Amino acid sequence: MADPSNWSPAEARARIRRGEWTGPTATLAPGFVQADLESRDE
Repeated sequence: MADPSNWSPAEARARIRRGEWTGPTATLAPGFVQADLESRDE
């Protein structure tokens, strides 16, 4: 497996979707910010 510290955000997302990465995501794609989004209907 390639070194995850060198993955682009797009590559990280693709590998996660394919089930190739199941660990924590905090260290993936250095230099980019990770955020969670919650959408609520009012």
